[in-house]
Parts: sequence; C-alpha cells; structure tokens
Amino acid sequence: MGNDNAHTLLGNIRLPWEHGLSLLCTASYGGIGSKYHCDALNTYYALDFDRPWEGNTEPETSILAIADGMVVFASEDQDNMWGLNVKIIHSNGVESLYAHLKHINPNLRIGQKVKQGKYLGLLGESGKADGPHLHFQLFVSGKCYKKIVGAKPEPLSGYCNLHPGNWYRSNNHEI
Repeated sequence: MGNDNAHTLLGNIRLPWEHGLSLLCTASYGGIGSKYHCDALNTYYALDFDRPWEGNTEPETSILAIADGMVVFASEDQDNMWGLNVKIIHSNGVESLYAHLKHINPNLRIGQKVKQGKYLGLLGESGKADGPHLHFQLFVSGKCYKKIVGAKPEPLSGYCNLHPGNWYRSNNHEI
C-alpha cells in the first residue's frame, strides 16, 4: 500500500476512500505527525488522511467501509471529540472508526450490515479537528494497542506501514 502500491489488507481490507483517489497521510501509528495521537486519548494507533483543497474549494471526499461488517456506532454529535463518526465491527473482531466526518450517510443504522465500499459519509472537520481530514482507527477487542516498543496493531493489516508525508491511492470501490 505505498504511494501507488494499494495492496489488499487482511485478505481484503481496503483504504477508506474512493477508488483511484490518493490522500496524504499526515499522522501515522505511534503518534508520528500529530500531538493528538497519544495513549491518553487512546489514539496511539490511529492514522490521519488529508485531501488538500483545490484552489478555494474543499473537495468532497467519500469515505467508504474498509471491509464487510456491521455498524455499531454512528454519532451525529458535532461537538464530541470525534465529531460525526461511524464505527464498524468486522468478522475478524477488528473495529474500524471513521471520525471528523462532514456528513454521515443518513441511511446508516446501528446493527446494519454493510459491504466493503459502502458510503459512510464525507471527509470533514467536525469535533476536535484542526482542519478537514479523516481520523481512521482500528480497535482489537474494543481497544487500541498500547504504546509498546515494537508493537504493531493488528499487524496483518498493513496499515502500520503507512507514513506521514506519503500519498496513498485507494483500490476501494463504492457500492
């Protein structure tokens, strides 16, 4: 999954945005690139992705489910830390969080099964965000991995190989 190296993850997990689009990784696992990614906020193993403005226009960027799963949370509270956010649990027990959204798909319901590529919402800056971006996080058994030298969250996913300053192209297809 590097620059133009969009591999599948855990057999079929994809990047959480539309096919062919590249987003800039601005913060990666281990808190690299963001003062907000630390153990105190349970975000040590989180990623931030940005799509720079095109002139004076913020482009609309669809955020998609990384894999099949079930919606376990969808918050319309703009003022909480994550702002508008969606959480999905996948068959392998990993949960994916998509935060700071500008809009949530109004058809999403808690308990709803979703397919990979399901439209979840739009990249935004709701909640405690310094600017428009996607805060993306994976949880295992309801928790992020703690800060342990050499530890990697869900090490089979490949997300631990993404680094700030690099662009990543998605191979996810919106359904």
